[in-house]
Amino acid sequence: MKKILNNTSMVTDVILLILGVIMLCRPWDVMSNIVRVIGILLVIVGAVVIITAVMGGKIDSSKLPTIIGGVGTVVAGIIFWSRPWIVVNAVEKVFGIIIVLHGVMNLSKALRVGKQEKIPVELILSVVSIVLGVLVFFGIFGATQVVKIIGAVLIFNSCLSIWTSLKNSL
Repeated sequence: MKKILNNTSMVTDVILLILGVIMLCRPWDVMSNIVRVIGILLVIVGAVVIITAVMGGKIDSSKLPTIIGGVGTVVAGIIFWSRPWIVVNAVEKVFGIIIVLHGVMNLSKALRVGKQEKIPVELILSVVSIVLGVLVFFGIFGATQVVKIIGAVLIFNSCLSIWTSLKNSL
């Protein structure tokens, strides 16, 4: 079981490493495409909600809130798709949270490894990763810069996680 989790973690880390490189090299494309995909999903969800409400028989006042919610979701999806920068700040927050959580997981691994060393490098790097995630969350940089920073942090965090996993497996 431990080996399966370690292999899954390694695959995730490699995927995050590749994503980090792409984000570092093409930040505008990454952000706008993420937001556009979310927009498309919102349009689909809204359409399904509307269709489900309409197909359920006679349209009465009890279905009106559902239909209005579906229309609102479709409109939000269209806005996301056509104007992706409207939601970039929200995406920054999500990535910031993910980076902090990944840093905390690495910190947990580092504390297990740390029993063998005074102050393990993994411990220091995990704390740095958490701090960088907090900085990304609060968006203290411009949106494009944040995407580049997210990419760099994902590269850093993935390399740290891969290194820690390899060290734990020895």
